[in-house]
This record gives sequence, structure tokens and C-alpha cells, in this order.
Amino acid sequence: DVLTALRLPHPGGKVVSLVERQLSALRERNDGLSRRLQEFVANAEANDRLFEKTQRMTREIFAAADLQDLICRVNDALARDFSVDVSSLMLIGAQQQPQDASAARVVSLGEARQAINGILNSSRAVCGSLRPGELSFLFEEQAGRVESAAVAPLVNGDIVGVLALGSYDPHHFQADMGTIFVSHVGDMLGAVLPRDLTA
Repeated sequence: DVLTALRLPHPGGKVVSLVERQLSALRERNDGLSRRLQEFVANAEANDRLFEKTQRMTREIFAAADLQDLICRVNDALARDFSVDVSSLMLIGAQQQPQDASAARVVSLGEARQAINGILNSSRAVCGSLRPGELSFLFEEQAGRVESAAVAPLVNGDIVGVLALGSYDPHHFQADMGTIFVSHVGDMLGAVLPRDLTA
């Protein structure tokens, strides 16, 4: 560390010697590489924490006794472990309401296609800013505060639901960010929801 910080002028009058210029360039490059390494380490640590939280959520999902328990576990995990400001788990095509209608909405496929057809047609989760009509459909009375969102269709053969995560921060969910976590949770829910909905 001391050696990299040392500055050793090379005799050359008022002209900066090539040796000094090379050392300066190497020092700048070293600083840049150090910053990149720190970013990699920080990202790795963040991914490790995210993986642990995702594992915990997976256990919660598969430990659910019924649909109502599943909905509560998902909402609790999103708020507790992932600091999601607003979450919405919408079920599609089911005839019966969950015991607590406030925990999840049940809508027809026709209603969903009319409001969020572009999202349903996507083969993966989408992130970023949504249109006012989409926000209103997904988040209802809380839509006015949601500035960015991540939405995953829940698919198991057919579309069985939609998971929407909303943030009050317009930069929290961006169109160019990765969607591995949201897609993974969506895949898990898609796998278990048909079992619960037909119970």
C-alpha cells in the first residue's frame, strides 16, 4: 500500500518524465481495478444474502398448509426479508375467494388480459415503470404511491396468477435490472397455486 502511494519524481526539469507518466497511468489503472474488485465483492455478498432469503422464502412457500396460509407467508416474507413497499398476489381463473379476500384478489383471465395483457404475454418477469391503468389494476388503492414495480406472471401450463412488487422509489425497479429473484418466486408460486386452488 505504501509503495503504490509513493510518488518519486524523476529528475527532468519541468518536463514530466516518461517513467513518472507510466507510473501514474499504472496507479490509475490499479485504482480502477481495486474499485471494480470491491464492487464485485459487494455484489457477491448481496447475492449471497439474497440467496439465503430466497431459500427461506422457498421453505415458507412449501410449508404452507393451504391457500390462505400461502398468501400470508408470501406477503410476510416480502415485507420482512425484501423490504417491498407494496405486494400484490392476484389469482386468475379461480371460482372461489380465499377466506380473507384482502389477502389476494381473484379475477377472471378476461379481466386480467384487458388490464395487463402485455405483462401476461411476457415469458418472464418485467421491471420498471408501469402505465397508470396497470398500476391501478395490480395495486388498487395503493397504486398512486407506487413509482416502480416488478411483475411476474405465475404460469403452470396456463396462467394461474400474477405477483406484483411495488416500490415508492422510482429507481428501485428498473427495466434493465435482473429479474432472477422475481422469476424464481413466480415459478415456485406457479407450481403450488394450482394444487391449492383445486383443493
